[in-house]
Amino acid sequence: MAFPLAAQWDLFPLGQRSYFQDMSLPGIQVGMVLMDTTITDLSGGTVLHNKGQFRRAVLGDCSMEGTQQLDPLADHGWVMDSLLVRNDTVFFFSAYSTTPFYFLPKAAVGQSWTVTSSYTGNDFSDILITCASASEVGSGGFTDSVKVFSMDAVGAVSPLDDLQFRLSKAHGLMEYVPFAQLLYHPAYASFSSRALVGWKTATTSFGYQQPDFMDYFLLAPGDVLLWEHYHDPGWITQGPPYWEYMRDSITGTLITPDSIVYTYDQVYSHEDGSITEQYGRQVVYRRSEFEGFVAAAPNDFAMVEASYQWMPETIWRSGLLELEISSACSDTATSIELTTYGSLLDPTWCVISDASDISQTYRFNTRVGLEGSWNWLNPSDGYTKIIAYEVGCSVLGDVNMGVDRPKHPGKALSIYPNPATGRLFVDGPWRLGRTFIILDGLGRVVQSGAVPAGGISVQHLPNGLYLLRIPAYGAGELTRFVKE
Repeated sequence: MAFPLAAQWDLFPLGQRSYFQDMSLPGIQVGMVLMDTTITDLSGGTVLHNKGQFRRAVLGDCSMEGTQQLDPLADHGWVMDSLLVRNDTVFFFSAYSTTPFYFLPKAAVGQSWTVTSSYTGNDFSDILITCASASEVGSGGFTDSVKVFSMDAVGAVSPLDDLQFRLSKAHGLMEYVPFAQLLYHPAYASFSSRALVGWKTATTSFGYQQPDFMDYFLLAPGDVLLWEHYHDPGWITQGPPYWEYMRDSITGTLITPDSIVYTYDQVYSHEDGSITEQYGRQVVYRRSEFEGFVAAAPNDFAMVEASYQWMPETIWRSGLLELEISSACSDTATSIELTTYGSLLDPTWCVISDASDISQTYRFNTRVGLEGSWNWLNPSDGYTKIIAYEVGCSVLGDVNMGVDRPKHPGKALSIYPNPATGRLFVDGPWRLGRTFIILDGLGRVVQSGAVPAGGISVQHLPNGLYLLRIPAYGAGELTRFVKE
């Protein structure tokens, strides 16, 4: 595999999505660095911005001012925004210090340099960085060179001494400590490490990959969700808090390139204990509303006019992508949390204001889709969240609400083998001649026709996850399969 010289030993190669796991947090939580914008600096060198193109698309002429005001609003720790590359040195500037952090990617083995911070609250001021080793490694089907840089707190004993930088010649930093932490490190502040778990360029990818719009909406007929709704009226409307429960049984799924439509029957347990049932309800998730949030994740912001957004100019922040490995289904679910604290953008003056008595949060994951929403409007608050579900092979809690309510019979559609390599067979002789449709992960129709006796040929399909739909009543029957 050949790489352009400009991409060799870059800390974060231009245009590459680099996914890093924060090793200091519980579980598996992933952030992303994407240097996608370059600006020539007046003093010489090149400034690289993290997600600069996306931020400009969102904020327009307010991109620089907006970035400066938005970054302090983040709850996810240290922001990686811009780097200055001058000759063979990479600089990172921070308000914590009048002197920058700097790094020498092309340092030879044994070469050292000292980073000094002027922040007066640090328990030590100097960090010695040394290129300790260089070696050839094989990863992702190619051979790469990797340097290891050690760090030592000068004149002090620190947990930093056990951390390191690992730099790949082709794909940038594989392990690093956020640069701001190397300028701001009082005794009470903990150092944390980031480990590269995936990357993606225009032509190649390896390891963890960020979910797309369609990956968050995979429910099928037969799936059941149990919601808990809590509401605290507060002192204005008065009244005690109360809880209600909704049991949604998915009966139909309609997938188009632009949206996902779920049809479901609902059993509603009200505050007073009464129960009502509604049939044929629908909810629509539009790509135009949700995709902006997906693009912002992880660790950035979006302003999207969505049906579940309370004000179109509200700035929404996304948290880290949280990965949960399921042993029952042998898969991994990714969750994303989207939050607004009432931060509003005035595009006329490029000013961001904060309504501190308002907040709203949504969580989506790739197993159940929307899993919860939380809101706080002074002085009342509440939430609606999934507390039990039966989705495919995943089961959490009891979805019956203590009431014997039979769920939708689900997809009687049975297919084999799954995963498939050459042909996909549909079980049941009565299905022969029935029209079938295969959709890819973006909801696009990639194949259709009549179910043949010899099985549906899928040999030509690229490897990945697909949906097979056989139209019948309503949205028809739908099931997932994997092509290998």
